[in-house]
Formats: sequence, C-alpha cells, structure tokens
Amino acid sequence: MNLYHVDIGLPEGFALPARIVNLYWTRHATNARYTDRYGNIPELPVLDLSACNVIEVGLEGKRVRKVVVRTPFDTFNDLVLVLIPDAGAWTVKTVWFNECNDTHKTLDRSRYVC
Repeated sequence: MNLYHVDIGLPEGFALPARIVNLYWTRHATNARYTDRYGNIPELPVLDLSACNVIEVGLEGKRVRKVVVRTPFDTFNDLVLVLIPDAGAWTVKTVWFNECNDTHKTLDRSRYVC
C-alpha cells in the first residue's frame, strides 16, 4: 500500500466526499475507545466527513484502502480516526484523542510517497 501524508502531499485529485457516513466499529477500535490516555471516546454512529481534515491516505493502485482523519471534538481534544472506506458503513479501525495544540512535528517522511 502506498501511503500519502497531508504534510508531504496527498494523491492528486483526492478529496473526501462531503457527506455523513455510517460507521462500523471494529473490536480493536471499541477497545481503544476505553483505553485512551485522555479519557473515554464515544462510539459515534455517524461521522460528518465535511468536518474532518485528512491526515493520511493509503492507496492500492487507484483504490483508497485507508483514510486517517482528524476532527475537532471538544475544547481540549481532536478526534483521530483510522477509517476503511466502503460503499456502506465505513469501518473504524482504531481511534484516539490528540490534544488540539499537538501538531505532530515528528513525521517519519520515509513511510510516505513523496
């Protein structure tokens, strides 16, 4: 899988659909909700993609296999979700909180397509 990061460059022409998607939570994502260092994460039944910022995209050929998004959650935290897109419900592979002011400047560029 080829990985792309927003700070290096997303695939040409890539954009999230501006719509609300249903979410299916894996067992791993459900467990991650209760073990996050910043507190419990609610199991959202839907996600408004128009409110999300794309952080990472994984492609196999031209098919999107993974999308990592970050969206505001509350005054202190943003919610980060690793999603597997599907025509029906999008699968939440894992989830965590990031502090709003955390800009993740430790990016390992060697993991991504330049």
